[in-house]
Amino acid sequence: FYVGYRQTDPLNSKAVTGSVAYQLSRRYYTGMSVSYDFGIQQALTNSFSVTRTGSDVTVTVGVTYNALVN
Repeated sequence: FYVGYRQTDPLNSKAVTGSVAYQLSRRYYTGMSVSYDFGIQQALTNSFSVTRTGSDVTVTVGVTYNALVN
């Protein structure tokens, strides 16, 4: 679990970020994160990913939505 806060006064940005990761099995885990700005009252980014760890390579597949660039 992670929760963070960032405030940038000249931009009136008060962003809160939260993320969570969960291990599904020995080789698979998933992660999710959300960032919301209370200054502009808008969700900034939302993301979800699934990771598989093998003996030689680690592969992550995910999607991210950024509201600022739509």
